[in-house]
Amino acid sequence: MASNDRSKGKDGRASRVTRAVAAFDPIPSRGAGDAVAVEVVTATPDGATVIGVPAFSDGAVPDRVPLDRATLDASGFTAARGQTLVLPRADGPTIIETGVGPRATVGMAAIRDAAAASRWQPSDTSTWSST
Repeated sequence: MASNDRSKGKDGRASRVTRAVAAFDPIPSRGAGDAVAVEVVTATPDGATVIGVPAFSDGAVPDRVPLDRATLDASGFTAARGQTLVLPRADGPTIIETGVGPRATVGMAAIRDAAAASRWQPSDTSTWSST
């Protein structure tokens, strides 16, 4: 929070001076990351409400996704790098497919970017998993 003061400038008109108070955080999003824990798992943890899954833009869609490539394409999801598709489910955690682009071009940066893109999608992610 900043405090605002009104004082007279050289020309005699009121000017606005803003001073940061001690509690002011210029980068509030920095603190939000402190509460996030990332864990690589081979199975979905009990109680997970969201699962982030990398999706390739080419080749067959893995069996873990209950949709085929044509259905994903029809929804507008091409699995381009950073693109996300939220798949809510009544019988389990919400799945967030996150595009990483073509298989041949995927590296660590694409996986990192996919994890970041999928993490910002859900609004209530008390328990979040990425496979």
